[in-house]
Amino acid sequence: MIFFCLLMVVMISYGTFTTIALQGGINTSPAPAVGVSNNAVVQMALSMARHLHCQPDPKPGLDCNDPRLGIALDAWYDNGFPPEVIQWAAIHCPGCAAWENGNFQCVVFVIASYIHVKPLPIVSENANQFWALFAHQPGWIESQQPLPGDIMTWAGGPFGHVSIVVAVDVHSITFAQANAQLPVQTLPRNPDGTVNTHNGYWDTFTVQGYIRPAA
Repeated sequence: MIFFCLLMVVMISYGTFTTIALQGGINTSPAPAVGVSNNAVVQMALSMARHLHCQPDPKPGLDCNDPRLGIALDAWYDNGFPPEVIQWAAIHCPGCAAWENGNFQCVVFVIASYIHVKPLPIVSENANQFWALFAHQPGWIESQQPLPGDIMTWAGGPFGHVSIVVAVDVHSITFAQANAQLPVQTLPRNPDGTVNTHNGYWDTFTVQGYIRPAA
């Protein structure tokens, strides 16, 4: 199983501004306000997930569960996909393959989930580099206790994976994502709180932990 979570955007935060390198040019724009409820992240993630598919024109009742697809990835979006995400990508990363329909990546899904909350300090990292990167980022917290709105980081495969926690209790965790098995998925939690990834798809992956803004 290979997740192509390569990121074609360079983003660096400086104080109250976000500077983004765009294929040879530099754009500077005000950063979104910090401290918005995690609910905003959850709602954006779900608004994207509702319009993600594993094929460009799914038949009624057949999408990511279509047996003809084999291993499918939800990297296609339909006409109901949030226009602000498409507009954001067009401004901040025009022509970047990772944001394109049919190739929508897990990393850009997470970036898009936070566009109204807080810019992510991503500098071309793949998903499997998030955990080490955020350990040294002021204003961010890493935890083993998930909350809705958290970035859920996964180790496994060539590039790892990232998703957004949308619901959690002692028995299970539900997360939204792109370029993976399903747009919204639930896995059981073990008695120690870790995620049981042995569902036949995520077997070679482990959840490293959860990342959230400090305020």
